[in-house]
Amino acid sequence: MATSTALRNKIIAAMGGGAIAIAAAIIPSLEGVEHKPYQDVVGVWTVCYGHTGADIIKSKTYTEAECQALLNKDLREVAN
Repeated sequence: MATSTALRNKIIAAMGGGAIAIAAAIIPSLEGVEHKPYQDVVGVWTVCYGHTGADIIKSKTYTEAECQALLNKDLREVAN
């Protein structure tokens, strides 16, 4: 019996969601967190759990909730 395309897509989406959840749980302990933006060794502005990009506000101290939101956003972008 062949798996329908819709079911296959649902299974793939569920697997991706599971992988994102696992990554979100593991990354903080591996990456560490910096609530204040800093320039990494090659000069890229970075904050929280390794987030980079033009949206970083250099003078801001990010909350843990903001760092989690950035991590989730970054993981969703990688998954898609």
